[in-house]
Amino acid sequence: MTQVYPDAIDLMGKTRSDDWKLDPRRDATQLPATAVDLGDHLRSSGIQEMMERYARADQHAIAAQERYKRLARLAAIASFSGVLLGTVALLALQFSVPRSILTVAALTQALLVIISISAALLNARWRPFQSWQEQRAEAENCRISLFDSIADIKINDTLGGRLQLALRLEYFRRYQLDVQHSYYGRRGAEHQANARRSNRWRFIALLLIIAGTASLLWSLRQQAWLPEIVLQVLNHIPERTQLGQTLFLALGIWASALQNLLSAFSLISLDERNASRYLTTASNLGDLKAEPLEEVRKAIEDQPIQNAAEMVKNFVALVHDQISSEHREWIALRKVAPEMTVAHLRQRRS
Repeated sequence: MTQVYPDAIDLMGKTRSDDWKLDPRRDATQLPATAVDLGDHLRSSGIQEMMERYARADQHAIAAQERYKRLARLAAIASFSGVLLGTVALLALQFSVPRSILTVAALTQALLVIISISAALLNARWRPFQSWQEQRAEAENCRISLFDSIADIKINDTLGGRLQLALRLEYFRRYQLDVQHSYYGRRGAEHQANARRSNRWRFIALLLIIAGTASLLWSLRQQAWLPEIVLQVLNHIPERTQLGQTLFLALGIWASALQNLLSAFSLISLDERNASRYLTTASNLGDLKAEPLEEVRKAIEDQPIQNAAEMVKNFVALVHDQISSEHREWIALRKVAPEMTVAHLRQRRS
C-alpha cells in the first residue's frame, strides 16, 4: 500500500467501546473533514428515517424478548418449585407434621402449578418470541441497509476519490465488521459457558437418579445367583423402611424435575445452538477481516476506481451474508424487495 491507506486508517480513528451504538449523526461529527461525501450521506434525511425505524424495532425487540423470557422462566421455575414442594410434603407424611401445614403445602403447590400453566398460556397467546425475532430482524435489516447504502455512494472520480472510497470501507470495517465480530465472539463464549454450566447441573441430576435407584439393593439381597461376597455387602445396608423408600422416590422425582428445568432454560436461551452458531460466525468474520479485507484495500490502491468500488460492494455483501443468516428466516421478502421481479431480487442478492 502506497499513499491512500495509511491516511484512510488513521483518519477513521481507533475503535472505541461505544462503536456498537448505531448513531450515524454522531459518526458524521467524528469523521475527518476529507470524508465529505460520507459525512453528508450519514446526515441525510433518508438515513435518519432509517435509523428511526431501527430504534423503534430495536426497542420493541428488547421489550418482547424480556416479556418472553420472563414468562418462560416463570413457567419453568413455578413448575419446578411445585414438584419440590410436593415431594417435601410426601416426605413430611412420614413424620408427625400438623395437618394444617400439609394443607398449606398442597394449596401452595396448586397455586404454583396454576402460575406455571398460566405463564405458558400467556406466552402462547401473546407470542412475544415471534415478535422478538421479527422486530430484531427488522432492526438488523435496517442496520445492514445503512451500510449497504454507504457502499452504494456514487464515486467522485476525481482527485481524492480513492480516499473517499477507502474511508467508506474503513467506516464499514470499524462500525460494522469489527463490531459484529466482537459481538458474535463475546456472545458465543457466553452461550458456551452457560451450556457448560447446565451440563454440570445435569451431572448432579444424574447422581440423584443413581441415588434414587439405590432401593433396588433391597431386592437384590434375596437373589441367590449373586456372588457370596456381594450378598455379604448387601446384608450390611439398612433394612427397608417406608421412609427410606419414600426418600429414594423423592430423589428420582427431584432429578427429573431438575432435568426438566434445565431443558426449559436451554430452550429459552438456546445456549447450545447459539454457542455453535455465534462462534462459527465470529470465526467467519475473523477470516473476512484477514486476507479478503486486505485484498479490497489493495484494489482501492491499484485497480481502476470503478472496479475497486465494485469490490467494496461485494465485500460488504459477503460480510452481511454471514451476519444476516440468523435473522433471514424472520424477514418478509416484500419488506426488503417490494419490487418482486427476478432482476430486482438478483440485484438485491448481489
